[in-house]
Amino acid sequence: MKPVRSDKTGQPALLETGSPLERHDRRESARRRRLIRLLGLGVLLLLLCGLMELGARVYWHTRGVPLWGAGGKLHWAFYPELGEIERTPIDPQGDTVEILMLGGSALSSRYGNIEYILHEELSRRLSRRVRVHNAAAPAHTTLDSLYKYRHLEGRRFDLVLVYHGINDARANNCPPELFRDDYSHYAWYSLINDYERYAAGRWLVFPYTLEFLAIKAADRLGLADYVPIHQPRPEWLEFGCDVKTERPFRTNLDAIVNLARQRNQRLLLMTYAYYLPADYSEQRFKTLELDYTTHAFPVELWGTPACVTAALEAHNRAIAALAGENPDVLFVDQNAEMPKDAKDFNDICHFTHDGCRRFVDNLLEIVLGALGPTTPSAH
Repeated sequence: MKPVRSDKTGQPALLETGSPLERHDRRESARRRRLIRLLGLGVLLLLLCGLMELGARVYWHTRGVPLWGAGGKLHWAFYPELGEIERTPIDPQGDTVEILMLGGSALSSRYGNIEYILHEELSRRLSRRVRVHNAAAPAHTTLDSLYKYRHLEGRRFDLVLVYHGINDARANNCPPELFRDDYSHYAWYSLINDYERYAAGRWLVFPYTLEFLAIKAADRLGLADYVPIHQPRPEWLEFGCDVKTERPFRTNLDAIVNLARQRNQRLLLMTYAYYLPADYSEQRFKTLELDYTTHAFPVELWGTPACVTAALEAHNRAIAALAGENPDVLFVDQNAEMPKDAKDFNDICHFTHDGCRRFVDNLLEIVLGALGPTTPSAH
């Protein structure tokens, strides 16, 4: 039997046998085995992390994000219109008049032709080439436009045109204790706010992807009280007339104003034009009995008629006040200038072709005066 001794715990332990050199070799061999196991575990963890990161990047790549540098381009998945703008080559000579449009569906090419009319009119009246970059998108709010404008740092714009009002109004449709100024009571903004906070320093994509999928799952399974981005909850409509968005609406626009000033770019703010017939009802809208042309979207997509108009009035007051406090900001009162009839409106806020033309006419002379020498108008 091998001799034994007591270890530090008082338990018997086998005494090492053999020469001092043999005992040293055995201890070194045991340390090497432990080191190899630790290195193997480390390599395995790195491989696993690498595979998860690759999987996350492939996930975002299917949504328009490049595999390399994905951490700084995830906003292309949220805002594909930005990807198109950022991929557009910059005019090296600076001879092109660059216009940026920020807003919701009323400005988007999907629901009107304001972009094309503006491009044609400016091209005809200015002695320079014109490019209109349309970053407007359906359902987007002032917060989306602020994020988009931030991401376009380094791009030169001769004019930034901002038109918002109705999409922010939808954020009011929730109990006051759930409302957040950063709109994170929407699942959409809960997702994107976190990305925007850490976008500049993010290289790894996988950790954010896990959070993204968890919030998406919680929203779809009804595990969190989020405001739907497209349709208010019927049980929350009663809260919509408490216009909680006036402060964040103005805060977001104010940040855009300051950013434009820092970048030495001209900014145009406009009140939000809307038309609600006196005899409006959802039923009359569905049966096409109202003074609209195509009857595109009912007011109830954003809330009750009374609550939506209350929010629009509050937002328009904020826009006018902000423009008045910043004399370097261009301003057009579109809500006062737009006629209120079927010739110009397809619903409460989307324009007909004639409405789009009138919208551009309302801002054209102010824009031309800010951009420089023009040729005589043909009409």
